Amino acid sequence: MKIQGRLPSGDRDGLTALEPAVTKNRSPLVAIVILDPKRIDEDVDTGHREAVMRIRSIEALLPDDLDAAMRLLRRAFEHRTGAVTLPIDLEDELRDVFTSVNFDTGEVVEDDDAAEGEA
Repeated sequence: MKIQGRLPSGDRDGLTALEPAVTKNRSPLVAIVILDPKRIDEDVDTGHREAVMRIRSIEALLPDDLDAAMRLLRRAFEHRTGAVTLPIDLEDELRDVFTSVNFDTGEVVEDDDAAEGEA
């Protein structure tokens, strides 16, 4: 599979406006992209077919959404590779449980107190 290297035009391009910040800070972007097949190439000798995908829409994620996006990316990777995954609501519940425990004392505490115990 190949990806056509052109960004979509108009409102579907959520990256171009960020170019000044990227060139200044040299920081990576995390984005959500929607792809669809632009064409299917076929080698007539072998019959091998290859999809060439185009970017239909792309948006950089907001900083507050990065944790959720990384979890979704990890879950998709685990699903594709056959690794065991937890249901996302159980993963959320486990994270909440572990962030509400002071690991020095084992005491269940409020969010602000748990952060102090980790420091």
